[in-house]
Amino acid sequence: MIVGHVPSTDDTLACQRGLERLHREGVFHGDINKYSILITSEEPKFIDLEHAIVSDADNCNTGKGKDFEDLKLALSRW
Repeated sequence: MIVGHVPSTDDTLACQRGLERLHREGVFHGDINKYSILITSEEPKFIDLEHAIVSDADNCNTGKGKDFEDLKLALSRW
């Protein structure tokens, strides 16, 4: 079992770094909200990936932009 909590504004930097790692692997979440990120003692875990796109990182600038905008919105609603 993974133990953690939903992110708060205090977790913004960790979430941004985690999202950058996900994008470097060519995975674009597509539906980020505060319930699709689990903050663990190790790092943020991105869950709920049914809208995710797996693609060459260079070909998904739209996906990157949407993910970061969604992350900003999710963390600003506290």
